[in-house]
Amino acid sequence: MNRLIRIFFIFFLIVRLNEPCLYAQSINLKPSIGLNSLPSDDDSVCTIPLAIDPGNIFESPGLHEGDTIPDFKLYTNGNDSVQISNLIADGKPILLVGGSYTCPKYRNHLDELSDLQAAYGDEVHIYIVYTVEAHPDSPDISPYKGEVWELNSNDQANIHYHEPITYLDRKNAASDMLNELDIPVPVLLDGPCNAWWQTFALAPNPAFLVNPNGTIFLKQGWFDNGLYTMTNAINSLLQQLSSGVEEVSKSVRVVNDLSSPVIQFIFTEQQMKSEIVLTDAMGRTVSSQNLFATNTCTFEKRNLPKGIYFYSILSGNKLLSGKVLIQ
Repeated sequence: MNRLIRIFFIFFLIVRLNEPCLYAQSINLKPSIGLNSLPSDDDSVCTIPLAIDPGNIFESPGLHEGDTIPDFKLYTNGNDSVQISNLIADGKPILLVGGSYTCPKYRNHLDELSDLQAAYGDEVHIYIVYTVEAHPDSPDISPYKGEVWELNSNDQANIHYHEPITYLDRKNAASDMLNELDIPVPVLLDGPCNAWWQTFALAPNPAFLVNPNGTIFLKQGWFDNGLYTMTNAINSLLQQLSSGVEEVSKSVRVVNDLSSPVIQFIFTEQQMKSEIVLTDAMGRTVSSQNLFATNTCTFEKRNLPKGIYFYSILSGNKLLSGKVLIQ
């Protein structure tokens, strides 16, 4: 009987972790900045303002954490539309990363974006938004420097593009990027008047993790998951969204210090009868513990391969689930 209960419990957890969030949030986006229809290929690109940040940090311009995003519609190279208000309605977070083919920092972090897509693609909508060229060829000036800013890394990679004059120019640059690079997520093209870029960022490679209620959970002036900043933010947001059991989530703290050989689950009260199950990405149980007359549960990490693991806590009829990173 205990084995049957465990099988049902794990099956329920896997289904739960892969379904849209069941706890709907109020969504009230700001007025749309997006396109009403597909731009024509010959639509002119509007004048691009300078976006110089003396510290090269790009945290100040655009939207910030806690801000409500505007609604918008953008199109892919294949002319498929994505309306953000429709996308967000399914209860999943959204990660938006801006970039352009001529930005080497953007190109250098695509592997990190690929890792996020592999780990969270079923639970988070992840998109690249193709914006103004960061380092266009002479005589065009870079909007981030106010003068010609060509790079040796672009020369070595044979990446040479002028700032687009028409929407087709932007489509062509994005098409070349898609053909030459391993792009792990869908790419949306900013409109001819660069409304997304001017509203959200004015930056070459920003990232925005958007809560399903339409507010920004995390902003990065430069997208970078090298220290797992974005991974940790996604884990934190998903844990908030996936926990339908407020009582359990408030009574347990997960301590996962990257330098520690263990993960600790610390309860505010002594547990008389609880079970914690740790599963891998395939839904296989890698460890489990029953808690009796204790308030701390410890899992050893040293024998587990690096990656994302799911935990579930069953306390009575209450279930709490989330993710932990082992590296």
